[in-house]
Amino acid sequence: MATDAPPAAVAAAAADAGDAPAPAADAGASAAAAAATEKLSESLAPIHKELLDIRDTLRAMQEAKTPPTEEALQPLQERLDAVDNKRVDGIFGGSLKTVIPEGQAILHELMDEAYGE
Repeated sequence: MATDAPPAAVAAAAADAGDAPAPAADAGASAAAAAATEKLSESLAPIHKELLDIRDTLRAMQEAKTPPTEEALQPLQERLDAVDNKRVDGIFGGSLKTVIPEGQAILHELMDEAYGE
């Protein structure tokens, strides 16, 4: 499940190596930094896999020479909506009243990427 390291992961790696990373430019950068250092609960692995698949499919569509049709995008939108509906109180795999599984920032960052693609 190798993916390109987000800029925040590079900054975190630089911080671990003793180099001071550049300050975050916006909230998205700080969310990416949190996601880069956060662990993913095993219970959230299926959601993570689904979001990675959706994101990778959208990226492939972006790289294609012709724009995707509405018919091609509709199933991806439905899959993304299904994942989004798994959140309770904005939390995947839990709620504010229960134990919150680790990996929330990772999943929220992937959701943001998919909606932004």
